Formats: sequence, C-alpha cells, structure tokens
Amino acid sequence: MPIPKSLSDKLFGGHVVPFVGAGVSMSVLNRISRQPAFPSWRHLLSGAAYRLEQEMKPAEAGLIRSLLNVPRPDFLYAASQARKELGAIWYDYLRETLDISFNSIDPQSLELARQVWRLGSDLVVTTNYDEVLRWACPPQDDLQVWDIEAPVEQASWLQQRLSYNLALARPYIERSANHLIARRLSAFIRRD
Repeated sequence: MPIPKSLSDKLFGGHVVPFVGAGVSMSVLNRISRQPAFPSWRHLLSGAAYRLEQEMKPAEAGLIRSLLNVPRPDFLYAASQARKELGAIWYDYLRETLDISFNSIDPQSLELARQVWRLGSDLVVTTNYDEVLRWACPPQDDLQVWDIEAPVEQASWLQQRLSYNLALARPYIERSANHLIARRLSAFIRRD
C-alpha cells in the first residue's frame, strides 16, 4: 500500500512512531489450521464465559455472553466483568489463550508485522500482549522490550535519541496493554 510522501518523510525521519493494535496479531495464522492464531475480542471473551462455566459460575458466564450479544458490544466493559468474575483465574486464562509459541504459527503470516518494521521507525508502541512484533523484528536477537515498570530505560532512550538527532541505536517495541489484560507498558526497540 502506498504511503503519502509527507507521512513517509516523517516516518523515515524518525518523527512518527507506529502504534500497533490487535489487527497485526490477528493476521498471524496457526500453522496447521490456517485460522487466526490469536483470538478476537469476541472470541477471547466467549472463551472467558466458557471458563466461568467450568468454574461453576453459570450466571456470570451468562452475563458475559449477554454483554457480547448486543449490536455494538462494549468489549472493554465485558472484559472488566470477565476479569472481575474470574478473579485470579483471569490471568491464567489469558496466559493459556495468548501465550502462543512461535512453533505453532505460520511464519509467512508474520508479513504484516514485518511491514511495521519496514516503515523505518525503530520504536513501535503496541497494546498487544503477544510476541508477534518480536518474531517479526529483523534481527530478533537484537531487540529490546520495555515495560511500564522501566521508566529509567525509557528516559535514557529518549535522552540518547534527542542527543543524536533522533537516530536510534537499536529498535524498540513499547507495549501499552490496557489494565484489564496486563498492567504494563512496553517498548520494543530494534538494535543495530
């Protein structure tokens, strides 16, 4: 897809930081089924309702399903309710659902994530909890990830970037997941 010149100039000048959402992860396919490897919000929350049933909480499962059965579901609210009703199990459920191994995916389906890195910015901010941007980063072993708990690294990176005319020493991915899924802000930074 062609990019307008003004945006391209800003990207390659280091003045734009790509913000990556779930669509990039949704493009990754399971190696065997050729279906999306990561769930949509609807599928994730339907799974949470099923998990509530397994935990003998049918009324709570019904609540989550009813929140999804409206013309324009409020996924954030439904997720907050699922988290509340599952309690500590919520994090186990997310880990079981979202912690997908590289070996289970079709590497060719990482093309959209690779294109994010080709935009020319060495800093990528994401709300995604998965490893898709890490898997797509060339080279993968030269990547740094920041969590919200790493303000010193973020400040240092910003100081270095300002000192060197906005040139990066290595690529970064910054994860910005909302508090319902994970309380962390990360940055992925590709290193040269």
